[in-house]
Amino acid sequence: MSCRKGSEQMDKPKEAEDLFEEDLREESLREDNDLPKGYFYGEDGRLRVKKNATYMIAGIFDTFFPSGEASYPCMEEDGDSFLMFTTLFGIIGLHKLKTKQYISFFVYLVTLGFGGFFYVMDVILILLGQYMTVEKTEGGKRQRIFNAPVMDKTKGIMLLFVSIGIAFLVGHVLQGRLLTTLHRFLLWRALMS
Repeated sequence: MSCRKGSEQMDKPKEAEDLFEEDLREESLREDNDLPKGYFYGEDGRLRVKKNATYMIAGIFDTFFPSGEASYPCMEEDGDSFLMFTTLFGIIGLHKLKTKQYISFFVYLVTLGFGGFFYVMDVILILLGQYMTVEKTEGGKRQRIFNAPVMDKTKGIMLLFVSIGIAFLVGHVLQGRLLTTLHRFLLWRALMS
């Protein structure tokens, strides 16, 4: 019996060592060296990014004057999947709906991303890690939230070219319809006079 108790006591510290090693492995994953420069995991376990902070007027208007360095949280969704989603559905503004920017979503939906121009700009901002949205915190303060980094840059650049192609096609269709409508209006006016 004493041998059994001794072996049980030996097993417990070994289990504790295994748990400690698992914690170290998880910690090393959290301090992933594969993250781009400026990205790190915060104390809450959420991915954060260091950016230059700027002065704000009334907490709403950005002055673009640097006020120092700050760390901002990143979106929960990884950058690669958010870039793919924006490339496929961004022309109608679904990425704006996903980030709770409802007015921007409606404007993108009606104008098709301003003829594709702002849609391509959003894809570029996501690729560079500069796409930002603003959310309210528990204290009622507005906080900037940036997209997570795009890890596969080659795939990101290919998606950028896809988005440029989509924007070109949408712009071409819009331009063709506008010219056709203008032509019909002028023809109708000529016939009426």
